[in-house]
Amino acid sequence: MTFSNYSPLMDLINGLCYGTKLHIGVLMLGNYGNEKLKVHGDNTMHKGHVCDVLKSYPNGLSKCMRCRKAALSKVMRDKKPFAGFCVNGVYEYTRPLLENDEIFCIIYIGNIYLQNDRPMNLTAELEKHDIPAQEIIATMEPDFTYEKCIKLADMLESYIRILLKESPTSTNGNEYIPIIENIKNYIAANLEYNITPEQIAEAFHYNKQYVGRLFKQKTGKSIKEYINYRRLKLANKLLTETNDTILSISMRLGYNNISYFNRIYKQHYGLTPGEYRQQFYKYGIEKSTGQIPF
Repeated sequence: MTFSNYSPLMDLINGLCYGTKLHIGVLMLGNYGNEKLKVHGDNTMHKGHVCDVLKSYPNGLSKCMRCRKAALSKVMRDKKPFAGFCVNGVYEYTRPLLENDEIFCIIYIGNIYLQNDRPMNLTAELEKHDIPAQEIIATMEPDFTYEKCIKLADMLESYIRILLKESPTSTNGNEYIPIIENIKNYIAANLEYNITPEQIAEAFHYNKQYVGRLFKQKTGKSIKEYINYRRLKLANKLLTETNDTILSISMRLGYNNISYFNRIYKQHYGLTPGEYRQQFYKYGIEKSTGQIPF
């Protein structure tokens, strides 16, 4: 685990995970937050190597999407912490943080493998795809119980509430608008889903027109344009760092029509995804840049 100076909250997350295989996610909602609460994009949701492996197989992504949507709907409806197994048998704890009966943050503690209290489908699902189950299970934290999750979430919640009292102004003096940053994080955490400006406005309990105008004013892009921007940026990463087919990348990014994906990609970059991948490997462009090289 590499420690980061991304924010005090990110430093705490790294510290709590140090020496474990846990994954902690913190997703801020509404107009709550400041720079001290910013976290890495991978830490706005639940994540783990086992998830990445299983989502790469047929129907794996759609199964994960349905399961995650159900979990999010439950926490938003009940406004209470809960824990359980995902559709593939990974254990996770979820805690909503409330202010005046409004959820302003969701904490996820996951990538957990409970050996004595678990469904048998994780091993079965892995073996069904000829994946060495023990190798994948070794990337998960074993036997991190509900009681341990509660203690970890208590520390996170206390620190988040302390940091929330800090000024929302950024360190360089620029205005920090929590709702804009939270929408960006929400989009980053949901790029694989068919998210729309309407759904985002509903999730944040704001008027669609108001959120749309504010987002455009502060970022220079509409919410829809920003969603496509982030999807295409991720597409570049997947095209150069994986051997996934262009069809699977298109589906993973929420473009169910590969022709539309090819068209919008070319409109933005001047190349089709296939042409970009060919040029990337032909000229040996540095993968770390993540930029179109020509």
